Amino acid sequence: MNMNFRHIVFSIFLLFVGTSAWAQSERAQINPFSQELLIGEQTRVELNVSAGANETIIWPEYGDTITSQIEIVESHPVDTIFEDSITKQNIIGFQKQWVITSFDSGLWAFPETTVWIDSIPFTTNPFLLSVNTIEVDTAKGFVDIVEPIEIPMTFWEYVQAYYHYPLIGIALIFALAIIAYIIGRNGKAEETKAPKIIIPAHITALERLDKLKNAELWQQGKAKEYHIQVSDIVRGYIEDRYKIPVLESTTDEIKHLLKGVRMEKSIRKEIIESLRLSDLVKFAKATPLSHENEDCLALAYKLVDQTKIVEQPQNTNDAE
Repeated sequence: MNMNFRHIVFSIFLLFVGTSAWAQSERAQINPFSQELLIGEQTRVELNVSAGANETIIWPEYGDTITSQIEIVESHPVDTIFEDSITKQNIIGFQKQWVITSFDSGLWAFPETTVWIDSIPFTTNPFLLSVNTIEVDTAKGFVDIVEPIEIPMTFWEYVQAYYHYPLIGIALIFALAIIAYIIGRNGKAEETKAPKIIIPAHITALERLDKLKNAELWQQGKAKEYHIQVSDIVRGYIEDRYKIPVLESTTDEIKHLLKGVRMEKSIRKEIIESLRLSDLVKFAKATPLSHENEDCLALAYKLVDQTKIVEQPQNTNDAE
C-alpha cells in the first residue's frame, strides 16, 4: 500500500475516532505503545480501567489473535494501579497489557474493546496499526545474516544472572547443619530412604529425539508440531544439563544465558539459529525446506553428544 495513501486513510480514521470519542467513557482506555511496525516487529498495547477495589471487572478474552492480521505474542496478568505507588494505598484502577505483532503488511484496525464494570459495558475506541515491509534490492545477491555484536557481561549483569547460586549454597549449608544437629541429638539417624534414581539429561534427551525421529512428523506435513517438539527437547536438555531457566525464556534470552555456560561458541551459535528457525515456523508460519528440518534434528543430537556428562569408571587394581 502506498505510504501517502496510508497516511490519508489514517487521518480519516483519526477524524472519525475523534468525533466519536465524546460518546466513549474515560473509564476504559486502550493505548498502543506504537502504531507503526515493521513486519514481525512487536509492540505493547495496554488497557487501563478506572475502577475501585469493590467493583467487579470482566476483562476481554482473546486467544492467539486479535484479528486475522494481528497476533498476540504474550498476555500479561492484570496489574493494580494505586494513587500512591509507594504506600500502595487507595486503588484507582487496573491495567492489562498484551504484546502484539503482525506478519502481514498493511493498515490494520485494532477493534473496539469492551470492559464490563459492575455489569455496565464500557467500550474503547479502535486504532490503526500500520505494518510496513522492508524493501529488498533484488538486483543484489543474498548475504549471510550479520549476528549482533556480543558485549561482555558487566559485573552487575553477572550478579543479576547468578545471584541465586550463592543463596542456594547458603541454604544447603543451613539444611545440612540442621540435619547434623538432629542426628547428633537423637544419637542415631532415621532410616534412610531408597535413593531416587536420577536419569542423566542426555539419556532423556536422546530417547525423546529418537521417538520424534521415528514419528516422521514433518514428512507428514506437520512441520509446526515437529519444530515445537525439537525446540522443547533442546530447551529441556539445556535446562536439565546446565541448570539454567530456559524453558520459559525467549530465544534472545537463551542466547544471553548460554554465555555463562561452558559450551563451544560454534555449537552455541548453531543452537540459537535452530531455535530462531523453530520460532519462525511456530509464530510466522514459515515453511522450512526438507534439509532444514533434518538439520534441526541433527543439530539437537550434536548438542547432546558434545555436551553430555559421562561418568568415568573408577580404576581399581586387583590385589596380587
